[in-house]
Amino acid sequence: MARRPHTPCSRVRIRRLAVGLTVGAVAGSLGGCTVGAVWRASRAPDTVRGARAERLAAARPDSSSCALPRTTAVAAGIAGPALDSLVAAARRSDGDAFLVLRDGAIVVEEYRTPDGAEKRHSVQSIAKALTTLTVGTLIDDGTLRSLDQPLGDFFPAWRDGDRGRVTLRMLLSHTSGVAAGRGELQLRRRRDALAWALAQPLAEPPGAVYRYNNVGNFLAGSAAAEAGGRSFGALAAERLFVPLCIDGARWLGDEAGHTFTYGALLLRGRDLARIGQLALDRGAWRGRQVVSAAYVNAVTQRDGGPRGGPLFNGGVATGWFVTSAWDSVTADAAAVAAYAAAGRARGAPDSAVRALESTAGRRVARQTFLPVVARALGLTWRARSDADSLAARLVGLPMPARVVGPSTAILHDGSGGQFLTIYPRSRLVLVRLRRATMGMSERAGFPGWYAYGARLDSAASRPPGGGPASGGPPVPR
Repeated sequence: MARRPHTPCSRVRIRRLAVGLTVGAVAGSLGGCTVGAVWRASRAPDTVRGARAERLAAARPDSSSCALPRTTAVAAGIAGPALDSLVAAARRSDGDAFLVLRDGAIVVEEYRTPDGAEKRHSVQSIAKALTTLTVGTLIDDGTLRSLDQPLGDFFPAWRDGDRGRVTLRMLLSHTSGVAAGRGELQLRRRRDALAWALAQPLAEPPGAVYRYNNVGNFLAGSAAAEAGGRSFGALAAERLFVPLCIDGARWLGDEAGHTFTYGALLLRGRDLARIGQLALDRGAWRGRQVVSAAYVNAVTQRDGGPRGGPLFNGGVATGWFVTSAWDSVTADAAAVAAYAAAGRARGAPDSAVRALESTAGRRVARQTFLPVVARALGLTWRARSDADSLAARLVGLPMPARVVGPSTAILHDGSGGQFLTIYPRSRLVLVRLRRATMGMSERAGFPGWYAYGARLDSAASRPPGGGPASGGPPVPR
């Protein structure tokens, strides 16, 4: 595969040896933001010269505009039982950083670590949302054509056959079909993670199935870095971190200088709150449009692509997720009969198949229906990987009708209990970070996070006089 021989990333190992940095040290300073550090060894700083230095200077806001304002719960209009219960639950949950913002002002800010607000946590998969935003800045200035640009434009080995149909949008929304396997562990073990990722086959046709995929996100970020001419961490620093007054951020990568865009990003609680506020304000920050409003609107809307059919495009946007006021399916007879027949052919327990058949003709909450279908097809239902297996097993079968309400939240979470949740209706941003432990589920340590947040959103959206918040029909049980 033809590769450019003199990009900053390709010179990393030479510069790393020359500088002699120690293993685990953080390197690559850009405008006060530490970027592009490697997972197992350090790399030398990226330099910023000429037009890029001028752009960076223009992007850096005046220091007086960097501080997040503060307010009280009463002044913010959210004092009451909903906020009190959320705060109490956060304190019980063994988290390390917890923030509530309304209209860009801090209402609640609590820390459990000795270094408090200065502690930088690995935000884990929340980094994918920042990858999507950074890609947007490259589209805005024409460095990238669009989210529908093929991966093959950047890597010749992906120009032919089904590989040639894989786009940045598919990679960011987990529908590329790239084989994932134990992607994160495999990527971290490689001196050149990009070379390994580019050699992966397709497990499904591009755009056909939703399958959560760290490898795909890494490929999207690597394509953006190829287009931008330097590491993705450097691009994110210049285009996101500096304009938002985020300093000292650490985005780790491999020894070849490729940023692990799917995770491995260390931010403070306030830093993540700024990202949430940027998304809430449709790409604007303190009067400056950091990412175009049209782009932010597009990537934070429910993606209506195929991704295995209506059962599996519920909360997926492009690099983000969304929740809805209600989300249900009508279990039509044809779909139920097809699933039941497939389950019996696979030897699924008769009781599980009968439970599925009992839903025929009923309107059922999607999250109630999915495990019923899974068990009828001989699958367990314990983790996100079960949803991936179910999506693959249902390819080619009829899908039930879907009834989905308006979006209520924009979010991303991360392994070990990291949460960023944005409620546009009430203009709330909620952040929760904790020390990450590999292998923990996304909701570890705070299983009720979204329920508490939804209650606060509802209470904060209630009109004066105590009337009901706007909404729609309840989700069936």
